[in-house]
Amino acid sequence: MVSLLAFSRSELSAQDNPFMRMAGKKYANYYAELNDFYHDITSHRYSGDVQKTVSQLKEVAAKTGSREWQLEADYAELLTGAYMNDNFSQEQRIQSTFNLLKKAQKANVTQVELRLRDHIIDGYANYIQNYELAFEQADIQEKQLQEVTSNDIPEKTMYYLQIANLHYKFRDYANAIVCFERIMGEKDSMFNLWHKFHSLNGLGLIYRYSFNDLDRSDSCFRAISHLKYLNSIGESMRGSWEGIAEGNMGCNMFLRSEYDKAIPLLKSSLEKVLKDNDDYGYPSVPATYLATIYLKKSNTPKAKQYIDVAITTCLKNPKSTERTAPVYEVLSKYYAAIGNATLSMEYMDSTLRENKKNEEQFSALQMMRVEQRKHLSEQKLKDEQLNTEKIKETGYLKIMLITFVGLLALGGILARYLVLYRKKQAAYQELVRKSQEWASTTVKYPLPFHPETEDAIPAGSIEPDAKQSASETDRQLFEQVQILLQNEPLYRNSAVAINDLARRMNVNRTYLSQAINRCTGKNFSTFINEYRIKEAVLLMSSNPKKFSFEGIAFEVGFTDRRIFYTAFMKITGLSPSEFRKNL
Repeated sequence: MVSLLAFSRSELSAQDNPFMRMAGKKYANYYAELNDFYHDITSHRYSGDVQKTVSQLKEVAAKTGSREWQLEADYAELLTGAYMNDNFSQEQRIQSTFNLLKKAQKANVTQVELRLRDHIIDGYANYIQNYELAFEQADIQEKQLQEVTSNDIPEKTMYYLQIANLHYKFRDYANAIVCFERIMGEKDSMFNLWHKFHSLNGLGLIYRYSFNDLDRSDSCFRAISHLKYLNSIGESMRGSWEGIAEGNMGCNMFLRSEYDKAIPLLKSSLEKVLKDNDDYGYPSVPATYLATIYLKKSNTPKAKQYIDVAITTCLKNPKSTERTAPVYEVLSKYYAAIGNATLSMEYMDSTLRENKKNEEQFSALQMMRVEQRKHLSEQKLKDEQLNTEKIKETGYLKIMLITFVGLLALGGILARYLVLYRKKQAAYQELVRKSQEWASTTVKYPLPFHPETEDAIPAGSIEPDAKQSASETDRQLFEQVQILLQNEPLYRNSAVAINDLARRMNVNRTYLSQAINRCTGKNFSTFINEYRIKEAVLLMSSNPKKFSFEGIAFEVGFTDRRIFYTAFMKITGLSPSEFRKNL
């Protein structure tokens, strides 16, 4: 094999081969040009002779004696063969990619190895839908990414984004956050800019929906407009991302009930994303929130204007079912506002069906992965059994005994897993029992058991400082509030405020707020939510299949399913679905 040192720079550059000028250089210096070529092939935009270009790659490999360039040539052949040939099935493509991956691992060519494994993860997750195998490869990919730098592998953030999105799809937010934050920790560059857009957006959504941390969510969306190189991209793309960030901040303002602050952000978002001739349905999000706000302000003509925008843009991407339910919900509220009860009920039914369908789809996705994990374990066990038989046939008794010990160890692990699983289920069922006991107990001062704490501290129990500062007047006011809420479930009204209770009791609002805070250590919102969750527990326990989670949320006084989920989890220690599952 001829060494690169045998060729002078002039001899290499003299060849009629565009890849020759890349030979001998660091991968980071030519990766963009090389990947543009690969991207043009896979997107059918390459105008040159593909076979000639593959031959040129082979020529570089032959003249330099480089294993890296030989693998690049093999990769180009893989793209033009298995990936561009419609006669190849997805399984055949992945198998061909695995075969080349083994060669890259043996040659220790990291950039090709990572690129090939990224194809495999994408194939398993998005085409074959074998998620367990996708996660298996993603774990390997993530470990290897931690051992390289973006100076050596500039595509590092792109590979992390694929893994982050896989975790996000399965609501594994902890691991998704890790990957998103690793992307944000990489250096600023034009290549990394796109991946940082997605990372900040993903982090903002996780902090909003999973942690109900709207301030931290806002900081992520604001950071999008401060990314370096933002002004270097096209006006259309910049406007789209700025619009998405503003729309998400407007959504957070809506969730805080700061409607006048939300309106300009949502309007600006809608204007920017529509200007880009958006075709993926995002404008329906700010349009839906604007319509909801104007309904709250009793401006039905303005609400209808944005409802029409939401419907039109939502139809552009019918596969995005998560955006369909909010549109149905605002339609239901609109028709209720104009006095058409029939259509209002129909759209509310549609909302509940859409939400139920989304949850069922996610549950089916999780169940699919569980089945795939089981199948993978069984397949590995079969492979081990076949290997054991082969060892017996060849007479390697020592190796057979080692394998047998390994199987016993695996059985021990599985047995331990089963014990832990049963303990977990028992713990969940105990939480359900204690939550039901708490919910069925008449509220007295101090409040009864609070199932979210580990030491069974009574719900609403007073912190030491709160106990000392609560006066007799505070206690009397607090007892009056309890009696009022026991006799009249005012908490079912989603708009109920402390001012309402103060007027009913004919007391000063500030005194009432202080009494609740000093006697319970909680603010009014948390105090009211405990009553709502108490009733939700009773509803779910009385007839588990009668009510949907959305129906229960609305019945007990919540206006948003996610807020209900967060409050339920915080107070009972279980999500609504886990509670129902363990009844």
